[in-house]
Amino acid sequence: MFDALVKIAKDREANPDLLIELVQEIRPSKSSNYSHAIEKFSDMLFVLEKDEYLLSGFRTYVHRLLKNRKFSSLVADLGIISEGGFTREISKRFYNKILPVQHAESGMEYVVSNVFYNANDAQWFSKIAIADWEKLFDLLAIKPIQQLSSDSFAMEQLLFAIELLAMRICGTAMDYSLLKMVPELENLESPFISLQKDIVLLIDKIKSKGMHGIQDDIDAKHVNLLLKQCRDYLQRAIRNKDKFGISFYTTIKLVRMQQQLMRLQMLLDYIMPNNDEYKHGKTIKLMQHVIELNSNKNNVGAFWRETTKLVSYQITQHSGKTGEHYITETKKEYFKMLYSAAGGGVVVGMLSLFKMNYSYIDTSLFGHAFYYSINYALGFIAIYLMHFTLATKQPAMTAATLAAAVEPVGEKLKVDYTKFASLFSRLFRSQFIAFVGNVFFALPTAILMVYLWQWIFGVQDIVTPEKTAKLLKETNLFKSPALSHAAVAGVYLFLSGLISGYYINRNIHDGISKRIKKHPLLRRFLPATALEKIASFYNKHIGGLSGNFWLGVFLGTTGAVGVFFGLNIDIRHITFSAGNFGLALVGSEFNIGFWQILAITLTIGLIGFVNFIVSFSLSLTVALRSRGLRFKELIPIGAAIWVAFLKNKKVFFFPPAKVVLPLEAESKLFKNPENK
Repeated sequence: MFDALVKIAKDREANPDLLIELVQEIRPSKSSNYSHAIEKFSDMLFVLEKDEYLLSGFRTYVHRLLKNRKFSSLVADLGIISEGGFTREISKRFYNKILPVQHAESGMEYVVSNVFYNANDAQWFSKIAIADWEKLFDLLAIKPIQQLSSDSFAMEQLLFAIELLAMRICGTAMDYSLLKMVPELENLESPFISLQKDIVLLIDKIKSKGMHGIQDDIDAKHVNLLLKQCRDYLQRAIRNKDKFGISFYTTIKLVRMQQQLMRLQMLLDYIMPNNDEYKHGKTIKLMQHVIELNSNKNNVGAFWRETTKLVSYQITQHSGKTGEHYITETKKEYFKMLYSAAGGGVVVGMLSLFKMNYSYIDTSLFGHAFYYSINYALGFIAIYLMHFTLATKQPAMTAATLAAAVEPVGEKLKVDYTKFASLFSRLFRSQFIAFVGNVFFALPTAILMVYLWQWIFGVQDIVTPEKTAKLLKETNLFKSPALSHAAVAGVYLFLSGLISGYYINRNIHDGISKRIKKHPLLRRFLPATALEKIASFYNKHIGGLSGNFWLGVFLGTTGAVGVFFGLNIDIRHITFSAGNFGLALVGSEFNIGFWQILAITLTIGLIGFVNFIVSFSLSLTVALRSRGLRFKELIPIGAAIWVAFLKNKKVFFFPPAKVVLPLEAESKLFKNPENK
């Protein structure tokens, strides 16, 4: 510490490297060791108070370092996401984290980025008492913001940053993607245009009257009012995402404008006179905020969470709007689900045989992947269009409904996890009966299809001994990694739900069904009624079709990708495992031992559970995060489910004799805490 201060006192060129060396002495080796930084900072103050030579040299060094060093772009741009788009911002942060940007040495960005280069600097910096900073500022003879004249270099930089932010905000607000999010205000004067005009007038008054001349000025109060109106405008645009959908492009614009409005408010509060407890209090808080922004400027995780929240909300919200109803309530709906799942089981039983036949084709590894993908995709689409049910699809499609049960309505609202547990029990028993329908119909259908195939085509021994051994091994957890492969399938089931929601959101945001209806070329060859039907079909089914198609591609290509990269990855799905077991039974001529049957039965059941729990956990996590809830919410949620299960196990598998509260009514209670 002492050596660094001596070097600074002898310096005559205001070399920033000396400040880097001094801060390195204060910086703790461990980010959590705040006491080290506080102690070192106090030691520095003690030395400066006792040694006039070091104090005079340090004071001269700081004033030389700060003199005419531009900082308008630092306070206007630091921490604000760029206009380059989502992927460009992600790649830029990764790149800058590995190879930090070096700004021009004449600017304040160079000093801040090189002195406070550590991502943990903001933590220890904020722990130093404001009183100690006050003492240092007084020792260095730094003027407080209240004493700066309107024509001083520092004030000119601040005013330029404020005007720059106002212009950027107004320009972005005129983007069509944002204007169409709030059509109800299109005939009113934009608050962003008014804000820019008033900022210019306010800056002119500050330059002519000085800071104290506008303390009670009506223009300053009006600027704050316009800032509130601009924030309200953005909130209205965010609320309208349910009507118009939202894209990553629009999300970036909204997040960027929110950040710029917050920065503009912060700078206006900084220059406006007020009665602060500390003489340098506002400057110290600004410094702390700048260091925090600098520490997080390359934080990829923070950017990901902030920008994906709005889009993920829409995707999870729309996942359940594919025309599929997955949560049963009454006995009638419960047995209707059984019938629907039985249909799905019949289709999967047929697909199991088709896939086995494709495996006999003499083609390349990725040729088999293509055949398997088409087999899965067309089969899943057929199940969807025939209104049948594929087990394990429920979790991904109902995560948004479940998350709504724990979505806070107000700041003081306590989450009622018991209602979530009640809704989860309905999902679980719906999933259970879907498992039953799929498994108990997929297995006999696969057996029947083998005999039917042999009778129609006259082919005997269609299930070869080698294929039989392979199928039996793959459905036995004691002989294969069946459960880890089931987890992979669970991830794909989760992704299929997101894809469904993405395409529905995209249709709403881009108006694709409307484009189809009014397509100039199609209107020349098709009547208006036909286009109306096509657009209506697309609008209603694009989510289900896209999700099922890509689920088929994922399931069909995973095995080939695993072999290509030398990885032991594949997929196991409960319904297909049941169908494959049926094929193996025929191939072995039903000559399978009791213990092997028991092991395979256990494996099929556990495959279904892993499919369900992985898909459900991932879907619920995304749905919770999109609503501003943290991952830790899963702990009390899990506890509430366990308590409900212990209290009434039967309701998790079978519908109650009497339904007390309809599902829709209970869902409304989640969103309206005033109802009792």
